[in-house]
Amino acid sequence: MLPATPAPSLARVRAVDGVALTVSDAERAAEFYTRVLFFEKMSDYELPGPDSRVRIVRMHLGDELMELIEDPAAGRSLQRVAIVVNDIEQAYLWLRRHGVQPVSPPADWNHETAVIRTVHFNDPDGHPLELVEFPADKGAGRWRRPTDRIFLGIDHSAAVDAELREAALSPAGRTEAGHRVP
Repeated sequence: MLPATPAPSLARVRAVDGVALTVSDAERAAEFYTRVLFFEKMSDYELPGPDSRVRIVRMHLGDELMELIEDPAAGRSLQRVAIVVNDIEQAYLWLRRHGVQPVSPPADWNHETAVIRTVHFNDPDGHPLELVEFPADKGAGRWRRPTDRIFLGIDHSAAVDAELREAALSPAGRTEAGHRVP
């Protein structure tokens, strides 16, 4: 008889360095993320494929990375991306000045623990995006550093928090233009 072996432990995620979104036109998507949301382009390259090419544009906002992947063979990604801002009202006005049609005006969320302000909107490919402003005493320390920038970085905790938000909604939930509304 073999000795019992312990079950493998579940891996714990310690950090996420970036997100990747599948886009229909990498040039158009990169223009939107740089011009409207102040991401900075790091690289832009193509990989040959058997039937088509794959174009990857790597960008960053603050310390976080994003890859925009134009791949005709890939399906559409549906990941929601939360972008932290230091002034949600100014960020909302900036979106409006650049022709972005927000799904929601600035709204408060999570009154039980902290009043987090959010704005929901979509990028040119329809990916759900969210601006997030944390109260002065909440969120990671890097979001509270003095800066003159409005758009600060990507909040990866939102990927985990999305599941918690879904659980907090009524059974029917509420949707608006494809978004779950907090």
